[in-house]
Amino acid sequence: MSSAAQGKKIAVIGAGVSGIAAGYRLKQQGFNVTLLEKANYIGGKAKSVRRDGYLLEEGASVLPSKYTNLLGIVRELGLDSELQPGGSIVGFARGNEIHYMDSARLILDSIGTKLISFGSKMRMLGLALDNLRIASKINYEDITTAADWDVETAAAYCKRRANDEIFEYIVDSTLRGLLGTSGEKQSVVDFFFSFNNVIGSKLLSFKQGMGYFPNAVVERAGLNVKLGATVQEVRETPKGALVSWSDASGAHTDEVQGVVVAMPAYQASALVPGLPKAAHDILRSIKYTTSVNISCGLKSPPPNNPAFVVQVPRSVHPDLFGIVLEHNKAPGRVPPGKGAASLYTMSDWAEKLMDLDDKVVVDRILEAGDRVMPGLSKGVEFAHVSRWYPVIVYSVPGMYRRLRDLKPLLAQSQRIHFAGDYFSCSNLNTATAGGERAARELGAFLKQA
Repeated sequence: MSSAAQGKKIAVIGAGVSGIAAGYRLKQQGFNVTLLEKANYIGGKAKSVRRDGYLLEEGASVLPSKYTNLLGIVRELGLDSELQPGGSIVGFARGNEIHYMDSARLILDSIGTKLISFGSKMRMLGLALDNLRIASKINYEDITTAADWDVETAAAYCKRRANDEIFEYIVDSTLRGLLGTSGEKQSVVDFFFSFNNVIGSKLLSFKQGMGYFPNAVVERAGLNVKLGATVQEVRETPKGALVSWSDASGAHTDEVQGVVVAMPAYQASALVPGLPKAAHDILRSIKYTTSVNISCGLKSPPPNNPAFVVQVPRSVHPDLFGIVLEHNKAPGRVPPGKGAASLYTMSDWAEKLMDLDDKVVVDRILEAGDRVMPGLSKGVEFAHVSRWYPVIVYSVPGMYRRLRDLKPLLAQSQRIHFAGDYFSCSNLNTATAGGERAARELGAFLKQA
């Protein structure tokens, strides 16, 4: 703990995973940190629910072992005992069949699978060579190092370097399953990011659900969090910043020495009016996906399906991208003899479902689920609907090049720093890395100020 940090107040705007990571690292440095969160809970998209003996995930579902930033905090705070395997068998739907691969032996299973043809497997060698060229430029904290590759969609890349089969069942299926968007929209950089940092890693989960992690960090680290706190504005001053916010007790203005804005890009722009116009333009140009998913308690597990997740290509269903079978993911998720399935929609469909009645949403999504796993809907005991916006960044070609231009613009503000999951391909570890970077940079400045 640095004596130069003691007594200096820092406000962190947002208590999702990124804000919590920033708050934890800043408190480690000795700063007096307060997190302001608009919602009535902490953790953002890391949220779990319990119902009738079932443990269900509303947002993020698994924790890849390559999430090194998040797992670093887990180890530091002694939360390792709460981790357990999070499933390894992945199902890939094609036609009326589901092809299974074990993520723990992905290379061997990829060679033997009938998901794609032998000719396509040979064409995959070209993708592997390209991956060798880009892999060293991809990281969770700052993906703008790979911006020179950000010139085409994954679909355009596959048309040039692969074939339609590889695109649908490997590239597009990966992007659908991880981001809820299509390779016809997403930058090819996102596929290579996913290939290097998610696919093939060991999958973990928390025994008490993903929502356990943010709550455990706040408790173990003793972070001060104010829920129901809506921030209206953050303005930099010569000696600090003024944070205007309100809660049930009224309006407040806090004078602090530094701020971390851990919010989606467009919200960050709205909160900090003093940014250069070019920075506002870039932040507002960053678009996000929508998600509507349902979590279902099942009377029994679907027969003959060992997968913890089934990836759904567009030829099987254009609007459903995956089904997570919680009972195959980890023990203790469902009552004995029961099953659980969470069904996830593509962003375009989610936008249409967002404001519909729960029953209509459940009926339509289960109808889609029956296309992938016939008879699934007949075993449903209950369904829990989750609606999310914003979720994942739409990383259309050119966005990472715009982020490269954004970095020096944001750096002009020495006391207000920015975190979140839009500085690399969106996920919980990117959010964690963004929070840690903001804390490192702000802490270094304030110790010298």
